Amino acid sequence: MPGWNYAGNGFYFITLVTQNRVCYLGHIEDSRMVLSDIGKIVETEWYRSFELRDELNLDEWIMMPNHIHAIVTIQDPDPQQQSVETHGRASFFLGASFDLNVPHSSSKCNSIGFSRR
Repeated sequence: MPGWNYAGNGFYFITLVTQNRVCYLGHIEDSRMVLSDIGKIVETEWYRSFELRDELNLDEWIMMPNHIHAIVTIQDPDPQQQSVETHGRASFFLGASFDLNVPHSSSKCNSIGFSRR
């Protein structure tokens, strides 16, 4: 939305998608999401993000093989600040550190995921 301060207090529905929509995060097996090693790291770091940042709260989220949907709230106790602190790099290239022997496309890739709080 033009002119909106996305660091301001409020509820935000966000979607994070893997580069080229490759199913790095896992796969679907028996109608359940099975996390890859990369998906397990993403899950751990996702929760860690909310431990590091007091102004962020995770409401609901779901991880799919190639994307994450989440409802996140920003509630900064100092309304004058209106910014969210970042820690480390905002993005990184997964292929540099992992053996990415994962399917590049799958009919099951977008089928189902899981939700945790």
